[in-house]
Amino acid sequence: MLQLIPSNCCTTFSISSLVKADNYDGATFIELLTPLLSVQNNQIPRHENFHGVTDCSFLLFHRDLLHIYWDTILDRVPTRQSIDKFTMAISDCIRYTEKSRKPNQMNRFRDEMIESVKKGFLTPLCAAIENDLRVLSHQHLVVNERDKSPQENLDFYKKIMSEPEIRLYGLVLDAKDFVSCNLQKTFYDLTAVTLHDRHAYSKMAMLAKQRYGLDLIDGMLPNCCIGQSLDVVKVMRSLGEFVSDFNYCLNQQLFIEKTSPNRSLRVLTAEHMADSMRTHGLGVLNTSVNVTYQFLRSKFAVFNQFLRDEHIHAQLQKDIRYFRENLEALKKLYPPKRAEHFNKAFSQLTSQEGEPTYMDRFRMLVTQMGNALGFVRSMSSGAAAVASQMKAYDTIVDDIVISESDGDTPLQPLKELLTDLRDQANKNRDFTKASSF
Repeated sequence: MLQLIPSNCCTTFSISSLVKADNYDGATFIELLTPLLSVQNNQIPRHENFHGVTDCSFLLFHRDLLHIYWDTILDRVPTRQSIDKFTMAISDCIRYTEKSRKPNQMNRFRDEMIESVKKGFLTPLCAAIENDLRVLSHQHLVVNERDKSPQENLDFYKKIMSEPEIRLYGLVLDAKDFVSCNLQKTFYDLTAVTLHDRHAYSKMAMLAKQRYGLDLIDGMLPNCCIGQSLDVVKVMRSLGEFVSDFNYCLNQQLFIEKTSPNRSLRVLTAEHMADSMRTHGLGVLNTSVNVTYQFLRSKFAVFNQFLRDEHIHAQLQKDIRYFRENLEALKKLYPPKRAEHFNKAFSQLTSQEGEPTYMDRFRMLVTQMGNALGFVRSMSSGAAAVASQMKAYDTIVDDIVISESDGDTPLQPLKELLTDLRDQANKNRDFTKASSF
């Protein structure tokens, strides 16, 4: 129904009522259109009719509706034009706050609306796009249909990425830039935590370019070696579990897992540690020494507490007295039968049946302490291997000979770069020597 309001604002003409009644003629129709033509010819000021009717500043007093709109936008999936019209309504509210006597009232309200858009619309949009990219990158797996976004939502995401501007009275929010920055940060953080999954997030970044036109910057994080096995950073985070679950081979300097629910046992060698140090840098060597020191400090406290036990202390004093009294008869050798008797006496100190004996607990404690020392020893060997690989630059620099007649040759910056690498290699070797035991 088209309603025309003349300048005196006292009479409302309804064209649809006349059309339904079939009692109008050409003259009456022209008479009804006269006020509209007068508005078009600027005979009536616009602000007295159209602007007053279309002004949405009343929404300022219903802010909950503004927040609800952005919180439910992904569920409703409105058209792009309706979003633009709603932002125009919010702009009317922002414009209305300029009349406030309080200072910075407009900026506060606009910041509130920007935060509402980011929290209710843009942040969930980032999560939805990330979920869609994960589903796309795992198409070779069976994905539940509930985890997939409907096609209507996917079309809405693409429409927003193709028309990303959200205007709020002099300020433009770019949804595409917001989503790109959010995904870049998410992919970088997750890749830094699990470097072996870097290829998965690189694939998701390529899919984001193909599907949504998002240009994500590569985090340039170092990748892992295929045969890297365990990462030394993960080992240091759970050093207590590592020394309990692995056995250390002193001759070959490698750790072998005791038991595993899988068909294979994990192995950690000095070469694997060297690969990890190429990824994280030689600075992890100092960290490993500090972590191991704190671990050994706690284990030595348990060790001393074990020796101070009155039952163990009494048995040890008894054997020491016997050995000193019969030193010549025993030829300074501790008899095996006495050792068996000593072990049998310890086995009787078990508190409950089925639990490890005191001697077994002591063996496990000493084994864990030895594994911790072996871990640092292997780390030192791996760091030495990394530093020794840099020796090749020493020979390369000496082979490059530049005469004064060559002038400004491209070999000069190359030689300077190799010289810097040689200096860094010398620093790494000195650091390895200082950090090793």
